This record gives sequence, C-alpha cells and structure tokens, in this order.
Amino acid sequence: MSIINNGHTVQVNYAPGSYILIDGERFDLAQFHFHAPSEHTIKGAHAAAEMHLVHKSASGGLAVVGVMLQEGAPNSNFEPIAANMPDSGQTVQKPEIMVNAAGLLPADARTHRYAGSLTTPPGTEGVKWNLMLEPVTVSSSQLAAFRRRYDANNRPIQKLNGREIIEDTTR
Repeated sequence: MSIINNGHTVQVNYAPGSYILIDGERFDLAQFHFHAPSEHTIKGAHAAAEMHLVHKSASGGLAVVGVMLQEGAPNSNFEPIAANMPDSGQTVQKPEIMVNAAGLLPADARTHRYAGSLTTPPGTEGVKWNLMLEPVTVSSSQLAAFRRRYDANNRPIQKLNGREIIEDTTR
C-alpha cells in the first residue's frame, strides 16, 4: 500500500490487476482518493465524504467510480487507510498491507452514470462517471482521520450543462 498526501487530498496508489468493464472497454484501477464533504449530492444532500476510484483504459480514457461515505459503523476495509494517512507532502509506504478496493464498495452495484470531467485540475472532460447509489459507512474516527487533513477539499456542485444522468439498474 502506498498512500500519498499530495497537498489537496489523500491518495492511495493501487497495484495493477484490478479493473472494471464499461460498455465493453477495460479500465484499470490506478488510484483512489477522498473528498470531504462529498463532491456529488443525492437529492440535494452532501455525504460526509466521497471516495473516487480512478480507472484508466489502454487508450487513455478515464472512468471514475464515486462512493459516498457516511458516518456510521466502522469499515474494516477502510481502517488500514485511516490508520496510515500521511500529513501534507508525505507518503506512507506499507508493502505488507493490502487493501482490497472491492471491499470498499457497497453491496448494491447500481450507479448513476454520466459523462463529465475530473473534479481537480486540469478538469479533463470525457470522464465516464459512475456514482454508486448506496453509500458505505465509516466510523467517526475513520472520517476524522481524513478531516484532520482536509475538511473542505470538495469542488462546488456544478450545473448539469445538458449532461444526461442514467440510472444503471444492473445489480
């Protein structure tokens, strides 16, 4: 596990091998990072935080899976990350610790899908966004581990600008 605090978020770089398929195209998981509060809203409400799992295709295309994080029961899959978050500009290398990204996802695989952009500079367009409909819980102490470093690193809500949001009902 390699966790980087890059000055605007805490990012976990992910070893090769995990991927998703979207419309028949393979996107490999490169990293995941966090925003608090969430960058998306559901029915107008922010979640306590949001995790973005950033995937890249062989052709350079990007797909992001967004997962809302809400305060609740501790999340054993999130604990190694919360326990090892570095301060700004630092990196923590823990090769003996493995985090299974699939264990950070909700059981319900339905999403809202849309074509959007990255939420941090350079704001690249053409990103295939997949926002999970079901949140996952993290404990107050797990959430506090991130919020001690960043408690307002979310981008303001953007207008849809004609983007179509599709609810993926595949389970």
